[in-house]
Order: sequence, then structure tokens, then C-alpha cells
Amino acid sequence: NVPYSASKAAVLGFTRKLAYEEGPNGIRVNAVAPGTVFTDRVKARYDGLGDAERDRLISAYPLRRVARPEEIAAAILFLASDDASYVTGAVLDVNGGRFMG
Repeated sequence: NVPYSASKAAVLGFTRKLAYEEGPNGIRVNAVAPGTVFTDRVKARYDGLGDAERDRLISAYPLRRVARPEEIAAAILFLASDDASYVTGAVLDVNGGRFMG
């Protein structure tokens, strides 16, 4: 998982640096870091698992479920909205708490 972790760290650094550079131009830069999203592809994968394996995967999420696509979209819409007008350089974790521990 080193390449994956390195790429996530790069997104964080890129987001912050670009936000710093573009802030004086009135441009906000933010990112969303989603966890597993229950798309058709993920649903098909989960449906192919046994109950015990599916329960094990889902139990890794403190909220005990994976995200719906509209939950990720809502986070993006928030960051793009006037409600987030003073938010810049942030990477919003939308992962049900999966990566807290």
C-alpha cells in the first residue's frame, strides 16, 4: 500500500499548496477523500462474498456501512457552495470513519 499512501499524501500536499497559491486570486481549492462507495461495481463484488466476509469488511467502518454515491456528492456540493466560502486547502474525509484507527 506504499504507492497508494504516497498518492494520497500527494493529493493532500497538492491541495494545500494550490490553495495557498490561488487564495489571493479568490480561488478556493479543496479535495474529497472518499472511502468505499456502494456503486453497482462494489455491490456486485459484495454480493459475491459470503455473509461472514461481507460482515468482516463492513465491520471495518465505524458507521458499519459503506457510502452511497449521493453522500460523496453532497460533500462535494458543500465544498463548492457558499456555505464553505472560507474553506480552502482542506481534504474532506468522507469514509465513514474507516481510516481513523
